[in-house]
Amino acid sequence: MYSVPPAKCGYHASRPAVAHCTICGRAVCHSCAQPDNLNRPVCRPCCLYHGMKQRPSGGVTALGVINIVWGGLLKLREWARELSLVYGVARLVTVTISLLVDAFWLLPAMRAAGASEYMVSSMIFGMVVVIISAPIYPIVLLAFLTRPMVKVQFGRQLKNWAPPSAA
Repeated sequence: MYSVPPAKCGYHASRPAVAHCTICGRAVCHSCAQPDNLNRPVCRPCCLYHGMKQRPSGGVTALGVINIVWGGLLKLREWARELSLVYGVARLVTVTISLLVDAFWLLPAMRAAGASEYMVSSMIFGMVVVIISAPIYPIVLLAFLTRPMVKVQFGRQLKNWAPPSAA
């Protein structure tokens, strides 16, 4: 039996309620409703009290950062080009470190612990997939953004920039 939520959230009076907390019954808005392990709405205080994992509450997300960088790249901003170059190098370094840890620490540990051949071969297959696929985007990104014509376009956009006039 489901009840219709009241018009306002019990924690944010200005926001409309979308559900009731399945633990305490309080009305919650979209930002207050946290899904439990059965995907039922639970309010943040009940999540904290019962030690449930909470989803992040807004703020800066990876998707937001990606959108900012892509917006800068589309507008030919030099800072976005430089940030993308740093990302490409950092991604290649982290993939390399991850593969080294897998090959020289996890794989021997799995074998020493008596893991089945299926698990070991799955680990090796996963490493091969990472070796083939993970560096593709950073390498293409680095190759494209370091081309002379691309560097010139970013530099030209920077030289043509003028502060907005006060009207």
